[in-house]
Amino acid sequence: MQPLTTEQIRAVIARGKLKDTIFKGRGLFCLSIALLVIVALIADMAIKGSERFTLDFFLNFASRRATQAGILSAATIKNRLAYLRAACRYAWKVHGYCEHDPAGRMVMPVVRNDRKVYLNREQMLRIARAVKNRHARAAIRIGFYSGMREAEILRAQVIDGQFCGACHNGDIAWSVENCNLCHSGKPGTPTQVHESTIQKLAQPAGAAKK
Repeated sequence: MQPLTTEQIRAVIARGKLKDTIFKGRGLFCLSIALLVIVALIADMAIKGSERFTLDFFLNFASRRATQAGILSAATIKNRLAYLRAACRYAWKVHGYCEHDPAGRMVMPVVRNDRKVYLNREQMLRIARAVKNRHARAAIRIGFYSGMREAEILRAQVIDGQFCGACHNGDIAWSVENCNLCHSGKPGTPTQVHESTIQKLAQPAGAAKK
């Protein structure tokens, strides 16, 4: 093999530099495309999320206002998991969908929401006296002595024939067990429209056919 001349060596070096330049150009092109995509994503996120960039967003943790941040509390998560576990076991026991209990190894989260501070009777009476609405005063006293929550008190009043229960007693209209026919049950969502298809299917007991 004959040794390369000076011109041949210079030509090999020049070809190597050209390949290096092309490689650098391709790398810079790909990098610029990636940076443009990142900038576009950040700009889109900033535009869509500009309403959330408040002072409260930077000074408080999301868990302090779980409802606003869309974070479910531990008790709510445990409650929904309990529903899921019950549904899985029902499918296993009644319909035989699985050979064994699919929720047998399900681990439920630990809820630590026990209250450390409770109102005494004197404080409850002071609050009740400050409330002008007599129904609200009664609800405060019922909740204090029975431990019932607001929804439980209202439902007891409905079953007792008050509010919706004045008509929804199973005779005039369907009973209170079918509240979802009128109410969606989700905060912020509209209630179902009267005369809807679902409500036409639910005929009141003893209603005359037209």
